[in-house]
This record gives sequence, C-alpha cells and structure tokens, in this order.
Amino acid sequence: MPNHVRVLLKVDATPMAEILESWKKHTARKANHLLNRRGEFWQLDYWDTYMRDNEHELETRHYIEAIRREQAWCSTRKRGGGVALGLGMSLEC
Repeated sequence: MPNHVRVLLKVDATPMAEILESWKKHTARKANHLLNRRGEFWQLDYWDTYMRDNEHELETRHYIEAIRREQAWCSTRKRGGGVALGLGMSLEC
C-alpha cells in the first residue's frame, strides 16, 4: 500500500477523526503535487487501536520503529524506485 501510514498518538480534547482529516487533507495535497496528479489519495476510513496499557503501547512503538527501519533499508536498495512522502510510509521492497 503506497499510502499507508502508522502513527502512535495520544488524543486529548481534539477528536482523532478531526486530527486525521486535517493530516489527510494536507498530505494529500502535497503528495498529489509531488506526484503531478489530482484526486483522491487516502482511503476514506482509518484503522485505530486502543492502547490497553503501557506494555501494549511499548510493543506498538517497537513495531512501528521496526517497520521504519525496514522501509529505510528498502528505499536505500531501490534508489529512484518510488517517492517517500513521510514517516511510516509503506514501501514494497
């Protein structure tokens, strides 16, 4: 999935849906500009997971960091093989 992002965040007063809507709007505009295209960029919905406790949060953080390391390795191998638009973006290697 070229437009897949993993994010770990704490939501306080602002609803998560509002935060994600803002992120999607701004990143889609920039991504479409970089890719010289128009139209939908992100899926309409998103997947969220409630962090049960500190251990669950730590496991999730380690998982996200491992994915980022793997993606950095893949993008180094595939110079010119895609456009990196942000942290946590999935790259097929």
